[in-house]
Amino acid sequence: MRHKINSALSNPVHRGMKSMRYRMHHLKGSPMLIATENLSRIEKLCIIEQLWDELSRDPADVESPAWHADALREAESAVANGEAAFLDWEQAKARLRQDGT
Repeated sequence: MRHKINSALSNPVHRGMKSMRYRMHHLKGSPMLIATENLSRIEKLCIIEQLWDELSRDPADVESPAWHADALREAESAVANGEAAFLDWEQAKARLRQDGT
C-alpha cells in the first residue's frame, strides 16, 4: 500500500500533498484541523499513513488498555485448548464476506 500511495504523490494531481505534509510537519504543537471533505481517497489515505507513522514511531509511548492483555490471554487459551484456530488472511476475508451477506 505504501508504494501505491508514494507513487500517487509523484502524480502532478497529488503534488499538493507533498506541500501539505511539509506544512503539517512544521505546524507541530499548533492546534490544527484538516478540511478533508474535498480530498481524494488517496489524499486521505496519505494523511492516515502519515499520522500512523508518527503515532507508531515509539511503541513504548502507546499504552495498551488492560482488556487487551485479557483478550490476548483468552485467545491464546482458546487456541491451546483447540477451541479456536488461526486462519490465513484470504480465509479470514472470505469468512467475513460470507458472514456479512
